[in-house]
Amino acid sequence: MRENMKKLALWDTRTFNPIITHDDLDSIMATKGFISHPPYSFATTHLAWKEYVYYAEAVKSNSKPRLPYPRIDGLHIYTYRAFIDAVNFYLEMGDISDLFHVRGMPLHHINDRNSRWVLMQEDAGGFLFTETEHWIKRRRTFTNRISRIAMSQTQW
Repeated sequence: MRENMKKLALWDTRTFNPIITHDDLDSIMATKGFISHPPYSFATTHLAWKEYVYYAEAVKSNSKPRLPYPRIDGLHIYTYRAFIDAVNFYLEMGDISDLFHVRGMPLHHINDRNSRWVLMQEDAGGFLFTETEHWIKRRRTFTNRISRIAMSQTQW
């Protein structure tokens, strides 16, 4: 079954190549008017993020394109959607898929074996994503809510 599983990745539509790291992404973003900031992490997590700032326009916005650092493959579909929407906020492209698209690719037997993979519940296509601390917290919150609901129903 693991051989059939795939992870999602951001792809460069022009070259039809997957974008695996920020080194691959930085040059594409630079041609579109973005500069990358050094990776940063929050005090509460070990996960680092790399943010891109649009320098062609002096727009202040909370929607800065950012992705986990260093690898950007195998993320949840919502992470890619937020990144692409933030890029399109600045570029205002009619069809952002002329620049990026998200598609599946097989797991790599060397690069992906040390990651913890979780099946995406929204998708029946067998896509996995790397379980980052953000998703671990969301799963714990959801599990705690279910437990509280179950306990309250047994008390009645």
